[in-house]
Amino acid sequence: MAAGAIVAGVLVCFAAGALAAQKPAKQVPSKQVALKQAPQKQGLARQQPKKSEPLKKDTKTDAKKDTKQEAKQESLKQESSKQEPLKFSGSQFEPLKWSDLTGWAADDHLAAFAAYQAGCRTARRKPRSDERGQIFGALTNICRKALALEPQDSAAARAFFEQNFQPVRIARLGEGEGLVTGYYEPVVAGSRFPSPEFSVPIYRRPRDLVADGYKQGSTAFPNKGGRIGRRTENNDLVPYHDRGAIEAGALDGQKLEICWIKDPLDLVAIQIEGSARVILEDGTPLRISYDSHNGYSYSSIERVLAERNLIPRK
Repeated sequence: MAAGAIVAGVLVCFAAGALAAQKPAKQVPSKQVALKQAPQKQGLARQQPKKSEPLKKDTKTDAKKDTKQEAKQESLKQESSKQEPLKFSGSQFEPLKWSDLTGWAADDHLAAFAAYQAGCRTARRKPRSDERGQIFGALTNICRKALALEPQDSAAARAFFEQNFQPVRIARLGEGEGLVTGYYEPVVAGSRFPSPEFSVPIYRRPRDLVADGYKQGSTAFPNKGGRIGRRTENNDLVPYHDRGAIEAGALDGQKLEICWIKDPLDLVAIQIEGSARVILEDGTPLRISYDSHNGYSYSSIERVLAERNLIPRK
């Protein structure tokens, strides 16, 4: 835009200069003309080029324009190269029709679009990484479309998904069925105070739970890996209390309880999912989320029950 303004200004100046040159004037000495024109500082006569010379371009401006244009084209080229079908090692994709999806026609597509649009706003603020570059590349253009739309009804929202996505059946190579896992946030009843009804405590991080290489009490804590435990009097790092010891009262008396809930299975679900909303007795929602772990590997309850033949194997 700035370059356009500069060029337009030059053309106006030249046009005004040409008109001034065509206007008849009295024959006067050149010195007197110079004296009369000097205070005006319009520069029209000085900016007028010779008729035989072509209009000079602003080479700096043009260079900048060319550089920006090349950068834009390169960016579009890179973006288009990333928009390849997603590939997952050891998996197979089988394209489906939208009509093949059970319940698709009856879904609340407007609510789904609102959720997708909110996700696009969040994704736009996050930096790209090599780890998720393929996902970002595949969704960038679709997110742009979503952020520019305001569908007024479910039919319009449904059309957006059907025009921009392809449903597929995902399974391991050579298998006919796939396994899909999901995340959810448990919502459970709870209390700030223990009682016969609310007897299962949810603990905050114990003060003596440490990770090797981290300062005791540090906000940061490794999600996995590393040596986790507690320090002895000799400053040796030993394993921390396991679940059995904690449930038997190893943390009692340390005032670590955030709240109490009813069912120990709800506590396991909260620990697996990593967050929950506890609805207190007065209706106040209490949001809790993952903070740390005791250093032991995760054991699936379902797997243990299946190994003991208490439930059928799938």
